[in-house]
This record gives sequence, C-alpha cells and structure tokens, in this order.
Amino acid sequence: MGPVQRTGDIPEGISDTVLRVLTGHVGKPNAIGRWQLAHEVCVRCALHAGPPGGGEGDAQGIHPYDRMIRKAIEELRRSDERGALICSSSNGLGYFLAADAQELEASLAEDHHRALSLLERISAQKERGLVALQMKPMEQGKLL
Repeated sequence: MGPVQRTGDIPEGISDTVLRVLTGHVGKPNAIGRWQLAHEVCVRCALHAGPPGGGEGDAQGIHPYDRMIRKAIEELRRSDERGALICSSSNGLGYFLAADAQELEASLAEDHHRALSLLERISAQKERGLVALQMKPMEQGKLL
C-alpha cells in the first residue's frame, strides 16, 4: 500500500504517522490514549506539542493537536482500508487497530449506539425547544 492520500487541512505525513503509531496498538487491551497518540504523532512529525500527560494542553488538558489527529483518524476510517480498522473505546482507553472481526464489530456497534442516542436527543431537543420558543421567544438574560 502507498502513502495515505492527504486531504483538507491535515499536514502531509500526519495520517501515515497515525497509522504507524497505531500499528503498535493492535487489540483493545493495547489501546493508546488520545493525548499519548497526539504526542507520539507530534514527536515523529517534529511538531512541538509539549510532554505527554498535559504539559502544554489547554485548560482542560487537551493536546494542542488533538483536533487535527481526530480529523485524520476520521478521514482514515472513511477512505483507507487500513484506516477502516481504527477503533476507539468509549470507556476512555483510547484508539487501537482491531485485532479481529469481532473487535471491529463491537467497536462499530458502540459507535452505532452512540449515533442513535445522539439522534434521539436531537429529535427531543428540537421538539421541546421549538415548542418552548413558540410559547415565548428567548431574551438575553431571561429564562422562559
């Protein structure tokens, strides 16, 4: 396989580096946390980002390149057969490559459940919010 096609505002080499790092994290028990993944990608790509564990993250400890790494992962999952094996764990373990079909299916089932929950929340919020706004429009500093 050749290098991953670069898209959008993800610097060249980032997606390939994400896959290389994740190659050392096959199977859910070997997952790598988001911060550590971002740190390792930054080190390998010579991007300055601070020490692992939160040194130069924002006030919540989020890695400065977290959003870019997550975007690269999403693009890899959609467009690369190796990237399609990238899984994440909702219990905070982080990212890993599926070791087998069962692991991939379990991760996708988690994502599916999360997506359905989000759609249910959006529907309920829209319905209740529109009713509330019809009763009385919002004004700055005042509750309904």
